[in-house]
Amino acid sequence: MQESVKVQKVQPFVRSFVHSISVFSTVYGPNVLYDALESQTPGLVAMIILNVWSHNIQNCAAATKSEKKDILVGGTKLLLESKLVANVDAWKGLLIALLPLTEDAVEHDFLFDALEQEEIKAFDSTYSKLAHSSIYSLDVTADVPSGITYFSNALNQFSQVSSNEFIGRVQQLNPEQQRAVQVVLQKR
Repeated sequence: MQESVKVQKVQPFVRSFVHSISVFSTVYGPNVLYDALESQTPGLVAMIILNVWSHNIQNCAAATKSEKKDILVGGTKLLLESKLVANVDAWKGLLIALLPLTEDAVEHDFLFDALEQEEIKAFDSTYSKLAHSSIYSLDVTADVPSGITYFSNALNQFSQVSSNEFIGRVQQLNPEQQRAVQVVLQKR
């Protein structure tokens, strides 16, 4: 029971941590992120992906629409544009962690947007306009129309440039994950 309570308390922070890493990757570049983490502790990027991100896939998939887009864009940059490509296990772990962020997004976006709008209305009615206006939010992926399309296009490009390497890695995934990769590759 105590372990369950700890997990419930930590989950929101894990999602925020993954989101922050993704935003950092988008803003400063995936190699800057990779080098900064690896300079602290060699293997830290792989540890974060395999022991934190991968264990919280569903938590990240429950993020808001804008958080999902940020995580997809930053995660894609880390996956395909950084030195992480050399670490096959961490690369596969991150690919697997990003796949659920693409599921059912098209069908449920309209519903989620309505829920987000309802939360905003509730917030506005509860707090003063002054308090609300002091919150500043920067959309680092504003130039990306869709995180799913960005992920799909980048993965397609990587699969064409590094065909044998990509095919070999995808074949190491389980059949369900392989199908998910195929679906993402078709979402152009």
